[in-house]
Amino acid sequence: MTSVSAHCVVHQFVGGAVGPDLHGDALTAEQVAALTPGRASQGGDRTAARLTPGDTPLLEALASDGRLSYAELAAATGWPESTARRRVQELFESGSLYTDVELKPEPYGFRALVLLWLAVSPSRLAAVGAALREHEEIAFAAATTGPTNLQAIVICRHMPEFYRYLTEKLGALDGVERIESEPLLRNIKQLGTVR
Repeated sequence: MTSVSAHCVVHQFVGGAVGPDLHGDALTAEQVAALTPGRASQGGDRTAARLTPGDTPLLEALASDGRLSYAELAAATGWPESTARRRVQELFESGSLYTDVELKPEPYGFRALVLLWLAVSPSRLAAVGAALREHEEIAFAAATTGPTNLQAIVICRHMPEFYRYLTEKLGALDGVERIESEPLLRNIKQLGTVR
């Protein structure tokens, strides 16, 4: 290793592990309600469950492997299986706990994954971020610290499609001063634990 550069995400526009309330651009409110057990009867209004120190073993177990069974969660927490089931359901129903699905785009014909660093005029950063949120090619976009102030992940079918996106859609945004791009050759893990 010859150098390291660290940057901080200061505002997420779209994508990443952001929770159920920020995915509204993909599903209608009715679709979200239909897919969310227990919330439909609450009329969509919910209060986050109050976390306690006793929830720590449960959250650590789920952070390690979100696919654990209730029996495995009971073993990890020392609770009866019925208690583990009830607490997980409370956390899901309140919106304090949610799941994200990570798919590999290649089997669906999307073979051009590109990481972008954009230098955007500070006065135009919010507008450019909002515009990227509407671009179907963008899987993730966030304002960051560092020499560039916006990072994005673009997913296209192939490089000619990426070229058209770059020159026709992205290049047309007012305030974008510089773009650096790097094809993602292999993705080990996209979403991570939120702690």
